[in-house]
Formats: sequence, C-alpha cells, structure tokens
Amino acid sequence: MAKIMTPAAVALRVARADIKALSARVKELQATVKAEKLEAAEAKQAAAIAKAEARLQKLLSKQVGKVGAKAAKANRKAGAVTITKGA
Repeated sequence: MAKIMTPAAVALRVARADIKALSARVKELQATVKAEKLEAAEAKQAAAIAKAEARLQKLLSKQVGKVGAKAAKANRKAGAVTITKGA
C-alpha cells in the first residue's frame, strides 16, 4: 500500500531536493572561486618575480663608469700642511 502524501509534504520534499541541488552548486562555485584566486595570486607573484629579475639584470648590466667628481675629490690624499704667516 502506497503512502498518501499531502500537498504540503510533496512541496517539502521538492524543496529539500532543490536545497540539496543548490548546496552542491554552491560548493562547486566556491571551489571555482578558490581556484581562480589561487591562479591570480600565482600570476601576481610571477609578475613580481619577473619585475625584480629585470631590475636586477638592469643593475648588473650597467657598466661601472668614471667616479663622480665629488667622490674623486673625497678620495684624494690630503696635501702637505702649509703654514702661512699671519699679520
């Protein structure tokens, strides 16, 4: 003998099935968002590493030129002390 269900019981069963399906969809979307965030973070990190490597390469490729005038002046040896007769 089949169980007789009231319209409210049928509606409840349908609602529960809908909730279960929506819950599964929410979990799928959460996983997708998490994967996208992880991918974006990895791309951002890779870009930062590439930028830092480019700066390092630029600094390493610079040829050491002549020393600036101030540095050359500061590195001179001190001259002999000269004493001038005061008035």
